[in-house]
Amino acid sequence: GGYVPRKSMFLSYVLWFFFGWIGVHRFYLERPVTGIVWFLTLGICGVGWIIDLCLIPGMVAYCNNRPQQHTVITTTTTTTTYAQPVPQVVPHAVPQAVPQAVPQAVPQVIVAAHPVRQVEGKHVVGKPVY
Repeated sequence: GGYVPRKSMFLSYVLWFFFGWIGVHRFYLERPVTGIVWFLTLGICGVGWIIDLCLIPGMVAYCNNRPQQHTVITTTTTTTTYAQPVPQVVPHAVPQAVPQAVPQAVPQVIVAAHPVRQVEGKHVVGKPVY
């Protein structure tokens, strides 16, 4: 997998202290919906700002410990072969036009996206089971 930056507890508290009443720490901790609510309500009139003092450690832990979600595109190609008409040879017959052959192979590409997560250091494809 790729590098996933860790969220800092110290920076989260600095953002909370100076800009928490407008939800900046929630945007930093990847909570945009509640960040907008904090912005529009000034931290839910200051009460949510105070409650976040206790919630920040859990939000940082969630950001740093959740499974990495990446999308892997898997392609499968199948080939379909069609039989060509075989011209028949008839003695003393007038030659006729041979029908056009159907294309030999028609590739079909099937694309499927699967979330990839790491379990015990290995990449596992599929939805996580909770």
